[in-house]
Amino acid sequence: MIDWLDPNREFISHRLYRDTCTRSSGGHHHKDLTVTGRRLDRSVVIDDHPELYGKHRQNVIHVSSLHGYPRDVETLLKVQSFFELERSFKDMRCAAQTFVRIFGY
Repeated sequence: MIDWLDPNREFISHRLYRDTCTRSSGGHHHKDLTVTGRRLDRSVVIDDHPELYGKHRQNVIHVSSLHGYPRDVETLLKVQSFFELERSFKDMRCAAQTFVRIFGY
């Protein structure tokens, strides 16, 4: 999805996938942004698996799984809308929380 939105990697500098998940003591996978060494105020998780969000829920934009048109178009437009909104924020967490509050996602 991110590759479709930013094919030339002009706006999104790093992409993390399922293989970057960490495993909790209970054996569950989660995306722990602290292990990336990146600033949390400039990081966002876009994912369709809420069980992976871990402790960084303020950095999350939840999306539907991509399974086929037309639902995929809705998901892509949602993510595109987020990135248009986040430009006006210095902190991605505030942008994500505002996006969820406004659009109810």
